Amino acid sequence: MKGKLHSLILYLIVGPFAGYFHILPIMLFTSRYYHFGWWSNQSKNTTAFGAVFYLCASFCYVGMAKFPLFPRWLKYVVTPLCMFAVTIILGKAEILHNLVWWDPWYYIIFSIIALGFTESMSKCIAKGI
Repeated sequence: MKGKLHSLILYLIVGPFAGYFHILPIMLFTSRYYHFGWWSNQSKNTTAFGAVFYLCASFCYVGMAKFPLFPRWLKYVVTPLCMFAVTIILGKAEILHNLVWWDPWYYIIFSIIALGFTESMSKCIAKGI
């Protein structure tokens, strides 16, 4: 299976994976919160913006996995750099508030794992497994 259907199925697989590992440290360790101003309740803001964040990240993982112009090793450099840049930008915009020292590192390392997971799921879909 190739093309748009392949990408859609891959996105539907990667989205819940990314969502679970995005929200888990927020729920268990209160490692970060988002203050976007959609609601006055911080928990609602964090949940809503966290969902937008991981859905966009999932889209990026699928895009990087399916992007044929980058060599594989470069994808594993660009993806965490993008996650680091987004973390810095959201922090400077005072949308993202990190509450523990390891929070940015968790999401940078997770982006590498998520890209590997996305590539392996893409191969399984292509083989029809």
